[in-house]
Amino acid sequence: MDNKYINQVVAKLGAIEQAGAFHEDTVLALFALIRQHLEANGLKQKYWITNFYCNWCLHTSLDRSPAREFLQEISEVVADEKETLLNDRINEIISIPRLRKELVEIVTSVGVSSSLFSKYTGWQAFLRVFLKSLLVKPIQRMDQLVIGKFVQQLILGIPDLSTIGEDYLDQNSIPEGTVFWKVLILPKGYYTADVSSIG
Repeated sequence: MDNKYINQVVAKLGAIEQAGAFHEDTVLALFALIRQHLEANGLKQKYWITNFYCNWCLHTSLDRSPAREFLQEISEVVADEKETLLNDRINEIISIPRLRKELVEIVTSVGVSSSLFSKYTGWQAFLRVFLKSLLVKPIQRMDQLVIGKFVQQLILGIPDLSTIGEDYLDQNSIPEGTVFWKVLILPKGYYTADVSSIG
């Protein structure tokens, strides 16, 4: 195994933990190194969701593979008229828990543990910065399907929650700054599915 990039990942994680803080540019640098590690060692398929998020955060938008496969999976859920848990199913495809699991596995494969990935508070802090790096970076498909409903675009955003009652926000554990996803479904007119928070 080529450990050049994973050693740099480990060093960057150590620096983050020692500093006790990190910013979006740190997260992007970390994901660039993780992506290089996956490529150098033929691990992109094994850690598919991590590779996907590496590509997403390092581009202004995604419109080719693996974005096409990602949106196709969501489209199959949207097109299933018997599906009653649309938000839950799309959250499963977005796979934030799987991303965390894969990141833990990647660093533990070289005998390292990082509180950013393994501890709840570290992961929540990391996730807040990471998800904000994905804002206004749409995932979209360029091809148009002729029949049926399909997802044309998925985008993350932080909506204005000031018009929503405090009781509702408290009951559903939605703090200010929560990131939500929104999908554009075509071709039956232009409408968006319910938005749902992911972290």
